[in-house]
Amino acid sequence: MRRWQVILLGAFLPLSAAAAEDAARAVDSVIESSRTYIPTKLIERGPPRYPIVEVRSSREAWVQVAYCIDESGKPQNVSIVDSMASDRFEKAAKNTVSEWRFEPATVDGQPTWQSRNQVFIMLRSIPISQARNRQAA
Repeated sequence: MRRWQVILLGAFLPLSAAAAEDAARAVDSVIESSRTYIPTKLIERGPPRYPIVEVRSSREAWVQVAYCIDESGKPQNVSIVDSMASDRFEKAAKNTVSEWRFEPATVDGQPTWQSRNQVFIMLRSIPISQARNRQAA
């Protein structure tokens, strides 16, 4: 019976200042989570450039790239997550992503960073005749 009384007494005690602050932060977090978030939108994306030095080797490679998008829509913190490629291919993939442009993400209409973006890039050498046909199409 005493245990039940202690629980009831604890339930009716006023909140301490620290507990009140914690409760206020929790309410603020719920309010903030109801904000309107609109993710980034790709505006411009060029194809990856196959490293000229690798053309004769006809190697294929893949690179997984991570990046953030800043308030102006430019990729930042571009890094290699994983790859099956030489340093040249990795550099080409990073340069490619760095040149992309986005409409920035917004929170309640204000531009904001968007992190945890990743892309998987394949780099392949194709015959010049096929490349010309693709450009003409």
